[in-house]
Amino acid sequence: MERALEHAKGAEERARERKEARDEREVLRAQERSETAKERAQVRDEKVLEKDLKGMTQGRPKATLGKGKVRTPTVALEAGMGGGWGEHTHALLAGRAVEVRLDEEALEQTVYAATIVPWSAPGAKSPAKSPAKPAGIKRKSSRGGLGGAVTAAAEAAAAAAAAAEHAGEVYVEYEELLEEVQGDPLKGEERLKEWIKAERVRLRPPPTPTGFFGLLRRGDRLQLLYEDCWWDVQFDEVVLGKGGQGGEDGEGEEGEEGEGGEGGEGGVGGVGGVGGVATDATKAAAKAAVQFRVSSLHYAKAHTVADALLRPQWQWAPKAQVWRYELEMGHGCCGGEAGALPTFKFATGVGRSRCGGATPSA
Repeated sequence: MERALEHAKGAEERARERKEARDEREVLRAQERSETAKERAQVRDEKVLEKDLKGMTQGRPKATLGKGKVRTPTVALEAGMGGGWGEHTHALLAGRAVEVRLDEEALEQTVYAATIVPWSAPGAKSPAKSPAKPAGIKRKSSRGGLGGAVTAAAEAAAAAAAAAEHAGEVYVEYEELLEEVQGDPLKGEERLKEWIKAERVRLRPPPTPTGFFGLLRRGDRLQLLYEDCWWDVQFDEVVLGKGGQGGEDGEGEEGEEGEGGEGGEGGVGGVGGVGGVATDATKAAAKAAVQFRVSSLHYAKAHTVADALLRPQWQWAPKAQVWRYELEMGHGCCGGEAGALPTFKFATGVGRSRCGGATPSA
């Protein structure tokens, strides 16, 4: 009898041990399946992001519209379309408003507003700044009246030498970047001027079309004006009832207040920058408007800002000579000439409801 009880007890213990080992194996298998699923999801997300980033320059990009739905833009985007850098060399003349893409470390892909200006030799004075000659006094020249001609010839020779030295470059003056006054730091700062390769310069894109922000959907590519330059971002969501201008979100906390920026004419409630800088009235109006949460495409940063600090991710189509942008809702286009009217074509199979909380201005 005792032997039978011991045998039964041993059988129970062996069964319990087998069950514990089986449960442990199941837990390990579940953990392995979970890790494998996360790795696959990460790889899939990276592929989707890479495809989205290349979509604007490779034929007809497609955007997903929920499970099992795919839409194709109604406009065939030509091959070779890009940011327009180096595409406008024939039009890079003195006085033209342009944008410059920097390549310095930590500033890759940033875009600054600038103007092409004529180069002058260091120390040369413009005739417009020469002191006025008192009436009745004749200015004499020790060179028998040829002093002005000699000076002009020297300046022309210096300009020709500079042009030869900087072939393939243009001389620009930035709107926001500053440097100390050369030769006299006590005079403060002035706008930075420098030679830039033409391949990193383009004409300024058109202003943001009216009603653009009412078309946004999660994941649409935009550009954000932050710290005086444009950065590539994607749209995440609309934030209602949030005051302030240009707030930065970092690690779950509200950060610094952003700067006023370059924007378009339209947008939420018609709020937009004029001539590159948001006015005080624009900033005040933006505080009462809805805000847009966007995240950087290259850095782990998110910002909640007004529409005055956002614009489309403009692409230049060299064959058609027009500016284009692509949204999930469809395709926008604007001619390259000044005063051209923007157009928008809705993609097939998308609902035409407005972005939540954002009302396109009339």
